[in-house]
Amino acid sequence: MVQPEQRQRLGRLQDWQAMRQEVQNQKQTRISRLSANNGAMQKQVGQVGSKAQDICKARKLEGQEIMAKGVKHYFKNGKEHTGATHKDAKGRVMSGARHTASSKYLVHLKDLSPTAKKRAKKA
Repeated sequence: MVQPEQRQRLGRLQDWQAMRQEVQNQKQTRISRLSANNGAMQKQVGQVGSKAQDICKARKLEGQEIMAKGVKHYFKNGKEHTGATHKDAKGRVMSGARHTASSKYLVHLKDLSPTAKKRAKKA
């Protein structure tokens, strides 16, 4: 006979498995949506690039900006950031290896204001 404690554990395990399955389904839906956007984008542009480029373009269609390693990152005032980086919950790149109160958002050169671009190019 199953004890009440065992029933509770079994119920929690089933809840956990259901949540895990839901997360997997959400990931598959997102991948499908990215693939669909990617195909639509290729038809619009009329060219096929590398898989990484296609994924980046599809994410931009969804309104997400992609930050890349190996590309210089700048503070909004135009000063170049040379240290470690991390991403916030929305996927935006920030200064510092871990999030702290002093972490600041980083951007690419093309996203800087004209004044900040001048400062970045001087350095």
